[in-house]
Amino acid sequence: MKRTFTVTDCNSNIRLNYMFILNDGGHKQINQAVFFVRVFKGRGNGILDNIMNPIVKFSDDYDPNLQSINGVAYRYWDCFNIDLSKLVGETVTIEIVASDCAEGGHFGYAYIDFCRSEERRVGKECRIGC
Repeated sequence: MKRTFTVTDCNSNIRLNYMFILNDGGHKQINQAVFFVRVFKGRGNGILDNIMNPIVKFSDDYDPNLQSINGVAYRYWDCFNIDLSKLVGETVTIEIVASDCAEGGHFGYAYIDFCRSEERRVGKECRIGC
């Protein structure tokens, strides 16, 4: 999933609520099911500048917040903020990916609640909401 937008003073703080479920296939980490979030400058096509990777999780990661049952790693609902305040005026793309393993047969999926500040101004004040 991708979202492309121009960063303004009113939408420079992104809140992402997420939960993911990844099947551990016992492969090398590069081939495991994965969940990640990336932020690019640009429109999401052609050559982009990957400016941050706030989350990258593989099914075999050691993470005290990951639960695992019978080879299925999952994370209960969590959230994080992406601060884009230094990119006001720039076009950015936020990409969210949940993927099965590269060798096939092992799943990866996520639930996302993407919440972006609304671009409403009242006088000089930004009204924030989702």
